[in-house]
Amino acid sequence: MAEILETAYAEYNKKYFGGQLPELPVRWSRKLPSNLYGEFSWNPDSEEIDGEIRLTWYLKYHGKLCHLVLLHEMVHVKL
Repeated sequence: MAEILETAYAEYNKKYFGGQLPELPVRWSRKLPSNLYGEFSWNPDSEEIDGEIRLTWYLKYHGKLCHLVLLHEMVHVKL
């Protein structure tokens, strides 16, 4: 199921970010706090972007919202 997220990440990267974002793992998580739908985590001491995007498991059942949250997290990667 995570393959769907990584495929969407690659498609959105190309469509909305001109392919400028690095390849990152995108995963489902059951451990995010209930007030978070997703998060981008990374090592701020690294010169390269080497993190991951995690989306709450709950979003598996809410396709449109899932894709919007993914795009939101991708903006954090861009910044």
